[in-house]
Amino acid sequence: MPKGEKVKAILFDANGMDREIAPLADVAHIPDKQIYWLIVSGQGAGKLPHPADGIDRAALRRGGVVVSDDRFCFSVPVAPNEGGHSEDAMILVVGRNWLVTCSDAPLSLTERYLEHDTGETLKGSLTAPALAVSLLLAHFDEFHTHLSAIEEKLDALDEQVFRSRQRHDPLNTLAVLRRRAARLRGLVAQHRSTIAALDRPDFGPAVCEEDRHHLTHLAGAYHRLVDTIDRTRDAVLSSYDLYATRVAQNTNRLLQRLTVITVGIGLIGALAGIFGMNFELALFKGEAPAFLMVVAGMAAIATVTLFMATRRS
Repeated sequence: MPKGEKVKAILFDANGMDREIAPLADVAHIPDKQIYWLIVSGQGAGKLPHPADGIDRAALRRGGVVVSDDRFCFSVPVAPNEGGHSEDAMILVVGRNWLVTCSDAPLSLTERYLEHDTGETLKGSLTAPALAVSLLLAHFDEFHTHLSAIEEKLDALDEQVFRSRQRHDPLNTLAVLRRRAARLRGLVAQHRSTIAALDRPDFGPAVCEEDRHHLTHLAGAYHRLVDTIDRTRDAVLSSYDLYATRVAQNTNRLLQRLTVITVGIGLIGALAGIFGMNFELALFKGEAPAFLMVVAGMAAIATVTLFMATRRS
């Protein structure tokens, strides 16, 4: 075993308990009611251990599906972290009743899968391709979890925009969410060629009809994931449109207020200009009472203007 590489072997037994065992040196005589799963993690020398020996790990990461008489293998990018980055890949080598998964670092996917789906299960009655499909479906669920988190943040942001209670500029949050959705979309797109190859009618001459049904189900789950990502991306854009509409509405309200206030100030200025003309009126003979009357009139105009502005808002 290369330095720094960790190996864990699981035996799924339909007639007993699923359990961890020592790595097998021979997988040719595994009974039909058992499946052998070898989990390899760590920076190895580039070659996979038995029964996946002879496969170049680095070459497999470049994409595609490699098919031989008794096995097929491919790689998929692992689910991203909270920032939307994925720097590792999971390699799957699938035989008749054995499965090998390999990654540079231990995967939370395999750990959760074993934690929740190991014990007195019927996985031993499955085939290795069916087990690989089950693992990939759990892999897709990780992407759905990230998408659900984005949608929850969008719902909270939309609620703030509807209530006009956003404390910070939502554009920064929308930019982050759109970037995360774009990264998820890019990672899911990297699965396209692999899923398409697995779903081809002429894929794997040794694959039975039941396993072809599972692979078709996997392709359907993948397309649903793509649709969910597209809807999430559209939801981000819709939230931006909602925010832009709210900003435009607030701008219109502000312009209405400014218009009413401007008209009121204009009326006050016109009234002051009229009484400031260079001719005498009988109204000014009383001086103090006339001044107070003009000031009161200006105050009344200002009050009415403010009332109209407040009522319109």
